[in-house]
Amino acid sequence: MSVKSNVYFGGMPVEPDIRKLRARFGVPEPGQLITHEEIEVCLSVPYRRKIPGETFAPINTRYRTITKRWCDELRAEASRDHEAVPGVGIRFLTAAGVVKASKSDVRTGVRRIGKGTRRLALVSPVELHHDPAVLADYDHTRRIVTGLYLAGQHAARAMLKPPAPPDPLPRVQMS
Repeated sequence: MSVKSNVYFGGMPVEPDIRKLRARFGVPEPGQLITHEEIEVCLSVPYRRKIPGETFAPINTRYRTITKRWCDELRAEASRDHEAVPGVGIRFLTAAGVVKASKSDVRTGVRRIGKGTRRLALVSPVELHHDPAVLADYDHTRRIVTGLYLAGQHAARAMLKPPAPPDPLPRVQMS
């Protein structure tokens, strides 16, 4: 079952390559690291595209497309998330790794909302008076982004505190 459409606008289909990865690696275990070399051997597609005369070799777009689709399908079908290990390969996350990555994503999201809030602060509503639709959009966006930013700041501060230890269960006296 594919997550994406099978329409190819002049490109090559990736489904046969994804089937090769599935046959070779199955559903990777949490914590498992699959190196670029292992994937290259399986696919016969190089990780880096060698350009004659260049010292920097960019990542092969075909390799990236195939591995991204494979990882997307694993996330959707087998609840396996991953992280890139730069220059090494793909590590499939353990439950603790997923929590850590999620926490990082939330912090990144809060920073991006803050950036949007600061951008909106650069615009004066007076500059928008000539276009009521844009002014209404500005006002609506400003209200929503400000609320999200404040809630995100509160959540980010709460994430910095260590979690409270669980309450001990009461002991039941057996007679």
